[in-house]
Amino acid sequence: QALDDAPGRARGPRRLDRVAAAAAAEAVVVLNDEDMINVVRVSRRLVGGACVANLKKMCATLGLAVGGSKGLLGTRLEHYLRDHHFAQHPFQPSAHDVEHLSIDDFNAKYENETPHTIDDIVKLLKDIHDAAQT
Repeated sequence: QALDDAPGRARGPRRLDRVAAAAAAEAVVVLNDEDMINVVRVSRRLVGGACVANLKKMCATLGLAVGGSKGLLGTRLEHYLRDHHFAQHPFQPSAHDVEHLSIDDFNAKYENETPHTIDDIVKLLKDIHDAAQT
């Protein structure tokens, strides 16, 4: 049984039902974090990481829906990036680094690099989106 902390804010099973309903409405299976390799790539060195606010800004930049759970936002973004062959994009960190380096090796490789801001990532995504429109 769900508990309500505040009006309109369900926890537990009722919230999970809403997340599942939102995913079903889009006919999409919410991906696990380990399956969102492109989202990990754009967010691992991003200030704030893959927080909901950052994911909403990224989705909005690409014209994607900005409602739903963190998992649903990440799934939308992941599918867009896959569809636009982001794995081959020269953005750093590379897809290879994210997929094959241990977290310690990854951190060592990038420790002297300036982290990305959300504005950096929004510009990157806008460029990808604009290139796809031409």
